[in-house]
Amino acid sequence: MDRFYLPKNKITNGIFYTLIIIITFFMIIGMSYLEIDSDVTKLLPVNPQTIAEKEKIANYKKDFPSSDSSIFLSVEFTEMTDSEYKQLKQLCKELENIEYKGAKLVSSILSPFNAVYFKKVGNTFIPKTVYSGSSLGNMDTILNEISQNRYLIGSVLSYDKKSIGILINMNETAIIKGIEKKNIYHFIGEKLFGKNYGDSLLTRVRFCDEIEKVYMKYQKDFNIYTAGVPIYESKSKKYMMRDIVALIIPAIIMMIFVLFLNFRSFRGTFLPMLGMVMSLIWTLGLMGWMRQSLNVVGILIPPLVLTLGSSYTLHYINSYYLHSKEKDRSKLVISSTKAIFPTISMAAVTTIIGFASFFTAKMDSIRTFGVWIIISILFTLFFTFFLLSKVLVNLTPPKDEHLHSVKNDFFSKILNLIQKIVIPYYMIWITLFIGSIFLFAFTLNNIKIETNAANFFKNSDPVKKSMVFLQKNFKGTVSFNVSIKSKENIPNFFRTREGLLIAQEIETFINDNPGLNGQILTGWRLSPVTMIEDINKIVNDLEGIPEDQSIIDRFYNLIFASKNAQINSIINKDLSAINIQVRTYSDREKVGYVITEQELAAINQFYNDNFRKIEEKYPNIKIETWGEIILLSKISKYLFEDQIGSLAFTFFLIIVVTMIIFKSFFYAIISTIPLLFGIMMNFSIMSLFNISLDAATIMIGAISMGVGIDSSLHFILNFRKAKKEKLSTKEALERTLAFTSRPIFFASLALIAGFLVFLISTFRPVFFFGLLISISMLNCTIATLLILPSFIMMIDRIKSLKK
Repeated sequence: MDRFYLPKNKITNGIFYTLIIIITFFMIIGMSYLEIDSDVTKLLPVNPQTIAEKEKIANYKKDFPSSDSSIFLSVEFTEMTDSEYKQLKQLCKELENIEYKGAKLVSSILSPFNAVYFKKVGNTFIPKTVYSGSSLGNMDTILNEISQNRYLIGSVLSYDKKSIGILINMNETAIIKGIEKKNIYHFIGEKLFGKNYGDSLLTRVRFCDEIEKVYMKYQKDFNIYTAGVPIYESKSKKYMMRDIVALIIPAIIMMIFVLFLNFRSFRGTFLPMLGMVMSLIWTLGLMGWMRQSLNVVGILIPPLVLTLGSSYTLHYINSYYLHSKEKDRSKLVISSTKAIFPTISMAAVTTIIGFASFFTAKMDSIRTFGVWIIISILFTLFFTFFLLSKVLVNLTPPKDEHLHSVKNDFFSKILNLIQKIVIPYYMIWITLFIGSIFLFAFTLNNIKIETNAANFFKNSDPVKKSMVFLQKNFKGTVSFNVSIKSKENIPNFFRTREGLLIAQEIETFINDNPGLNGQILTGWRLSPVTMIEDINKIVNDLEGIPEDQSIIDRFYNLIFASKNAQINSIINKDLSAINIQVRTYSDREKVGYVITEQELAAINQFYNDNFRKIEEKYPNIKIETWGEIILLSKISKYLFEDQIGSLAFTFFLIIVVTMIIFKSFFYAIISTIPLLFGIMMNFSIMSLFNISLDAATIMIGAISMGVGIDSSLHFILNFRKAKKEKLSTKEALERTLAFTSRPIFFASLALIAGFLVFLISTFRPVFFFGLLISISMLNCTIATLLILPSFIMMIDRIKSLKK
């Protein structure tokens, strides 16, 4: 084996280092072209169901041109002055006329300055804009007139009448001019990385950035709140870019700190870090060359590469120190490498299995995540056995005095104390394991699944605060659609009283059933039926749909004449179909007035089941729900299925691999005890503290299995070595604990420290991913050092009693 990882002469050594430097240089170039992708829809799998749903949305948008790329902006006021009125009017004007590189970014806005309401004047009625004058006028009169038009409450005015709403629709056909003067960086990007620096369609992120530049100028005078998909995508991208630096640098610092605590030497600290950092550069560089991007899941890759790599490099350097009585450099590296190679390689195989389980996921982003982590593990193994060995063979072996000081430090004393309480009290640790089973069974059903992009942000984040404010005061910020169409596409069907009465029955059902099981799940609604009813009330002081067809025609003509920007989103061109927009909303303050994906899926299913009954009553119509938020709500279903699939697949493969390694079904089963304890405690904690499964935390189970098995393998391999020396089970356990407790402890400490870095992330999923997997690693370590030897001891006692 030594012929592969030790330098034979200066020439081969020089060639090796030169190749490493050249490849690293090219990988750094690849890193510079790595992009951030904050599009949540990329989490959706590509399958017939999602393709059909996307096609349905596209087809309905032809009838009802609407944008999922709108920003909802609100300005809070108490007693509005003429000066504030003029400022708000100027804000709306600036928003409507935003341009970027010659392209008009806003297709339309709905604001208090162009929103139309209907007012009776004498024996007739007229459409009128809310704030059309040059000065404010009588505020109470204006608010009273707006209140008579229900669709304006919740759109341009909050329900408590203390905030103004502005809906800004993105111009999805806007073309942004590309870079005119390209340099060498752009040339390489186009030719080698497929980048497009030419003309391109307006993106949600760019749209949001330009909108933000405008309203930020008014922040000093008003409290301004914003929400919408472009907001979430833009902020996510900025936070993800910030997190890459914010997570990597602290992760490196934490790794250095843990390594120094363990080895108390420069080589013991620097060399493992060298292997980890090189692995990170090569992984991210290769991602860049392969034209991959970092999404909400991929943002975990950089710190995860460092954290996982710490275990292998730490075990390798630890073996080097344990064999340092050998003073010949080459023999020292050879003996230490041969001793630790089985442990590291087996640990790598089981970790790879954990991430390979993601190949069964329906979501492409999670499958891709698994691929790149596996590649990073292979890079780390390469640098551990081939780079570190070549560096170590050129260094003087460590002195005996240094080794003695390390073996008698504070941590060694703590670990010695732990060793003394394992075997005498083994039944206590077994009882702890049994208790975790009951806790897991009791709390499992309470775990929730959540993938709402708005919930990626912490409660203290301005994005989340804005969303909560708008959800509360405008009863929702995003909506789904209920479209009603004539099956035979009869023109003007919904211009007739017959068609409107059918639509009214459907809307009444929605109004009478705003939620399920006593929970409010829907809020503000907009429909042609409501507008016709409101005009009838204002003009004729009558409720409902007019009986006279000529009056209905007159009302429709008035609606079309108003040129309201929202009309096209609820009435198609020939009135063969109409649409009801329904916002998602919860009346529960503790959940931020936001419903979960499961709740949206449930209310959507409830509506569809009842719409089928209405279709049976009226066979000439078709009713369908659609919208991007309904499509995204299906992510929860795929996340749950992926979690079950990856856990089962990982557990099965780990059993198979450990059976091959140990050639024993008994040791294969018993090696999984720390994993089971860690995973059960992990899900119990999630349930007890109301932490949801999401795109990041969904992967914890499989990762915990793949990584957590490493310590268990290390322990059992050394236990079996001790047993071969004819030691009793108790003596073999004592020797194994003495030999393995320090490397297991510090390898786990490095993992935990690396994962705890995720706590500084801006994103809640990443924050909880770091917290939960750190707890899981801690529990796996506790189980390896306390519960695993206790089970071995108990089984040995049972065998002795039988004899």
